[in-house]
Amino acid sequence: MDRVATEAVSQGGTWSSSTVASLEKGIAAGSLENMIILAKTISAINNKPFYLSDLFPGEGDIELSDKLKISRNDLRSILSGHHVDVERESIVEQLTVEFINRKIASGLPSYFADLSMKVIDIASSIYTGEIKTHQPTLAEERAAKKLNITPLAVAAFCMLEYDGRTLDEEATNRAGKHSSPQKRGRATRTILEELDTLIDHITNTGEMPAKWAPDYCNLPPQELAANTDRNRDLEAETPDE
Repeated sequence: MDRVATEAVSQGGTWSSSTVASLEKGIAAGSLENMIILAKTISAINNKPFYLSDLFPGEGDIELSDKLKISRNDLRSILSGHHVDVERESIVEQLTVEFINRKIASGLPSYFADLSMKVIDIASSIYTGEIKTHQPTLAEERAAKKLNITPLAVAAFCMLEYDGRTLDEEATNRAGKHSSPQKRGRATRTILEELDTLIDHITNTGEMPAKWAPDYCNLPPQELAANTDRNRDLEAETPDE
């Protein structure tokens, strides 16, 4: 263990014996920096090439996040610079959507950040592919600021309420396929008013609509007084998209 730490330092790391122990136990972060240093260290100690892909031997899946897995074989191929055909949604696309959503949620009051994540989880259980790779539109980004939730949560709310349709799709559905921007804008305003009322109901009762998914209907009790300042103005101009 001491030898590994010493060699890692010579490779540019700032490791100690405890760092190596943490890596072995899976406590230390498996960052790209740590993986590169580890691969170089093993290569130097054994005096033969050791590649990043060699860090993931065997079979089975590796969890990249709470909801995203990749097979060890696919990961080795990617790290070796080979093309990998992914039958399900693009891994990069999923990670990007998830990262951006969590980044936005981190800037919201805790209740609305939690609400955003929970609604997205419910939508994911029903519309898996659609919500995981959905890129929020400008209309959803603007709506998110009014409703004080994340743009992806706006899409999730709409999909759950309107039979799988996102905000733009529901506005077009109500206004008509060849409707004017003004008519779609009015439809969008109506939808936001409905979502605003729905969020108020969830905030006041702590309950999700039973029609969504019965297993997800109960929210933990919240202090309502801390959740009322959402700084929303539904009378402001909404997107005409």
